[in-house]
Amino acid sequence: MGTSKILLFYAAVLSQKCIYPTYDYTHCLCDSLENITHSLCTKEFQSRRSSYYWLCNALDIYCPVQWEYGRLNINYTVVSKRKIKALIDNKIIRDWDDPRLFTLTALRRRGVPPEAINMFVARLGLSTAQTSIDPQMLDAAIRDYLNLTAPRTMAVLDPLKVTIENFDELGFGHSIGVPDFPLNPDSGGHHFVAVDRDIYIERSDYREGEGDKNFRRLTSSQPVGLKYLGIAVSVTRVFKVAFLEIDSSRRDKLMWKEVDDFYKNSFFFLSADPLSFLWLLRWNLLSRKTCEKLADKLK
Repeated sequence: MGTSKILLFYAAVLSQKCIYPTYDYTHCLCDSLENITHSLCTKEFQSRRSSYYWLCNALDIYCPVQWEYGRLNINYTVVSKRKIKALIDNKIIRDWDDPRLFTLTALRRRGVPPEAINMFVARLGLSTAQTSIDPQMLDAAIRDYLNLTAPRTMAVLDPLKVTIENFDELGFGHSIGVPDFPLNPDSGGHHFVAVDRDIYIERSDYREGEGDKNFRRLTSSQPVGLKYLGIAVSVTRVFKVAFLEIDSSRRDKLMWKEVDDFYKNSFFFLSADPLSFLWLLRWNLLSRKTCEKLADKLK
């Protein structure tokens, strides 16, 4: 049966009754009419491959190749289109680009480059086994890609003010040049970071008291390096209401890279003047168990 006969058959049937073709009937015919070379399906459609080929051969039309692959599930979230649609229809989430989802539009809204997604998929490989992974694997692939392509800048989200008491003795200028790509400092790109007596560090980078042996950041007895400055700082006085005063305890004419190697956990900082402010959007992952139960009730 040729394509024209199939269309005439559709017209004759639709003129008599209103029918809705089944998936098994429409899948192979649409692929054939659209000249699809390979029909890629998840593993649950493997049992339908025989009917896919049978109908194309029975109608004597072009038959594409059907390949199946294992479904990729991501823990702590929902990836089923049916369940996501139920959440959208009932206004549990806003749309397909809700940043808590792992749809392509949601990842694009987060700012994830398509090359990072391709890298993530290439690392996983393609198989027929069903796979479940943690979202941290995707985050790791994104970081690895951005490390090589995105110019590095520094930001402090929960600032703690720090005063370097002997700053004038160090002989720093108002700014220092730092590489845009720390993993490849010879790439040529660089930018300038302001340096001042007063700086801000992350509040979580400082712990009052001695701290435990697993805490590698700044404590009352443990000096830590400042990124790119080539100095290490130690605590001299703590003002709980206002800020923290520290002292540069090690310089020794070392370059910043050597100090970073000596103090394995050098932390980022921002100069108190000038400061640039930014909007930061944070979200939590959707609870997969909660959303699936809710979607099942709403469908």
